[in-house]
Amino acid sequence: MSRGNFKNLQAVLVAVMVLGLSIGLTGCSDDNSPVTVPTTGSISVDVTPDDIGVSWVLSSQDKLLASVQGDSTFSSLAPGIYTLTWGNATGWSTPTPGTVEITLQAGDQLSYSGTYAQVPGTIVIDVNDDSLDAPWTLTKPGNVDVTGNGDATFTDMPVGSYVMTWGDVLDYTTPGSEQLAVLDGGTVTFTGTYTYAIPNGFVMVDAGSFTMGAPVSELGREGDEVEHAVTLTDHFLMSKYEVTQAMWDEYMGGSSFSTMPKTGVNWDQAVAFCNAMSVAEGYTPAYTINGSGNVTWNRDANGFRLPTEAEWEYACRAGSDGAFPAGQIAALFCEEDANLDAAGWYCYNSDAAAHLVGMKSANDFGLYDMNGNVWEWCWDAYTAAYEDLGATDPVNDGGAGDSRVVRSGGYLSYSHFCRAAARSMATPTLAHSMYGLRVVKTMP
Repeated sequence: MSRGNFKNLQAVLVAVMVLGLSIGLTGCSDDNSPVTVPTTGSISVDVTPDDIGVSWVLSSQDKLLASVQGDSTFSSLAPGIYTLTWGNATGWSTPTPGTVEITLQAGDQLSYSGTYAQVPGTIVIDVNDDSLDAPWTLTKPGNVDVTGNGDATFTDMPVGSYVMTWGDVLDYTTPGSEQLAVLDGGTVTFTGTYTYAIPNGFVMVDAGSFTMGAPVSELGREGDEVEHAVTLTDHFLMSKYEVTQAMWDEYMGGSSFSTMPKTGVNWDQAVAFCNAMSVAEGYTPAYTINGSGNVTWNRDANGFRLPTEAEWEYACRAGSDGAFPAGQIAALFCEEDANLDAAGWYCYNSDAAAHLVGMKSANDFGLYDMNGNVWEWCWDAYTAAYEDLGATDPVNDGGAGDSRVVRSGGYLSYSHFCRAAARSMATPTLAHSMYGLRVVKTMP
């Protein structure tokens, strides 16, 4: 055999040996077991929070695989396209996107998480009435306080229990605290209804219209009592009784407990009393006092004050068009007049002395001694032509030292001076033994 042929034979033998070895290695492993190639996959679903109880759906292209609540894992799924659809839960936001398309290949182990968030709620705070700007404290879950005033609306409020505590408003009763729960992203409303608390010893006089003055046919009518229409636009409080000695001493200093009317009061002193009472009760004084008879009425103040002449007559009449609450005047001087005798003290029945307040009948507004007992100071400076002051909330502020109006008549007065329309006047410094006062307060 030639040398060239021998080399070719060697090469063939080597190739055969390599091929045999390769075949042997391919057909076996170290442990003599066959190698497994994955043919399926798995999908795991994780729902947060765990206890929400929401259902979700897993489906393939041709069938529904499962409708499940909570966490779950699906194994041995054939490769393909699957759809995961998150369910809805009331009060919770659904994961985004709401539907997930899954391409599963052999050997895949896929996981998908669906996180649900509670839908926040809304809290509405409604104060009645709206003008009060009442304070409040809202306690949120976790004892976190939010404070504010008046109406308010809060969104994005977490689910849970809330407590509303209403604050105090001067002159009003405070609503009780209230606890409400925000659930399922809903809306709850805290309503604080404040009601005006009429102070002891006062009555509410509602705004309204009346005819001021006296008809020409009324017995005892004077020339400065021309009838004219008047409208009062503000509600106001008026003291049921004339200011007593006890009430005067409470605010001006003294120790009296008497319910006799305070007398011997001039207009300057009456104004000062109103301011003292306002300060003591926590209100803004109605008057700026610049000297005797020189006073400015601060109409925006909420303090006590003297009635305007129109307010006084409106309150005295209490809806009546008679001279007295019970009817018309029958006697001009000190004769007996049944209608006046029922309402007040005058020269016929007083024994020449003032009497305890509230001993006669009240008028239809619940006011006592509006006819007789003591003359009562009004705010207005006197003008004979008061019909020229206007038809709406008429008032004559006057100037320093001007004479001021007194109304009601006194225990020594003739009956015709005690009529609802009767008018008189005096200088601001005159402290007559029959002069007293009663106070009013504009409603907020």
